[in-house]
Amino acid sequence: MPPGPIETRGAWLGQDLASTPQRWTYHLTGTDVAELCHALGSVRDRGLALHQIASRDFVLPTLGPRLKTLTRDIAEGLGFLLLRGFPTEGLSVEDITTLYFGCLTHVGLPIAQSAGNDLVGHVRDEGGPAATTRGYQTSKALGYHSDSSDLVALFCVKPAASGGLSKIMSAVKVHNIVQAERPDLLRVLYEQPFHCSWSGHEPKGQPPYYWVRFFSWYGGRLQISGIKERYVDDPPLSPEQREAVAFVRGIQESREAELHLPMDFEPGDVQILDNSIIWHSRTAFADHEDPALRRHLLRVWLNYYAERPVAPDFWNRYDAVGQLTSSPKRALFDVEVYDTW
Repeated sequence: MPPGPIETRGAWLGQDLASTPQRWTYHLTGTDVAELCHALGSVRDRGLALHQIASRDFVLPTLGPRLKTLTRDIAEGLGFLLLRGFPTEGLSVEDITTLYFGCLTHVGLPIAQSAGNDLVGHVRDEGGPAATTRGYQTSKALGYHSDSSDLVALFCVKPAASGGLSKIMSAVKVHNIVQAERPDLLRVLYEQPFHCSWSGHEPKGQPPYYWVRFFSWYGGRLQISGIKERYVDDPPLSPEQREAVAFVRGIQESREAELHLPMDFEPGDVQILDNSIIWHSRTAFADHEDPALRRHLLRVWLNYYAERPVAPDFWNRYDAVGQLTSSPKRALFDVEVYDTW
């Protein structure tokens, strides 16, 4: 555990950032868009599938280096970024997906999001059974959580008719509040394993749950697992764990107005979040009646090319789906790996 409050740019208040979007927004230029469209045409002409695309295939002469710099800023700064102005007009969803995915290969290494090895998730209301449908495939509100990758990126293809507002929160700031007000519970969040449900999506040969640390302090960095919606009953949470989780949820709910930063996505927006320090959620939404207009986001999970220290006991869930937060996952694709920024 850190000896005192974590004093980094990642410990922010949403109310402070809401009035300064220039600190966390990058608007694509005409040159950027031209490079993206040219790269899309080149990949399309070669007939490359998503899993075959690396940064060397999706050539972005000026935007590529800029994305590398912006990615460093995410890792060392606020922990998130909004990119605005990606082209969507006149492009099919398939072309948008390829353009978006190819662009992100300059940010990090795309990894699978499930045991099904899907590289792009379609965030929309699928209307499936609640027992097996993951939260992002419904229209319901989602609580604050983090995903099992270094970064998560969302591309807005179509917004909802109403609702679906993205909300993010600094877990570093919440961590510091717990440390100041209930250090006894902070120790529980660091030391006791939390068993979470796979919600029917466990990898082959795995039990229906996995365990994580809620917080970890390793190599001078905070790493979070976030609050899961479905902790298992067997093995159950201890009374101390239940109190600790309730305390964190209480902070998120009672102080949300000052803590969270809302983002109302527009078509062509890309939100990139660092899962090690950012929790994200969304409000419930209502869709258009016309299926062609219904809310549709594209989700990609990425790992940084530049490796960062991660506590070994945080590898458990990543290991279960073949996504160790260290070298092994980088053998999935034959891509250039940046050893330094």
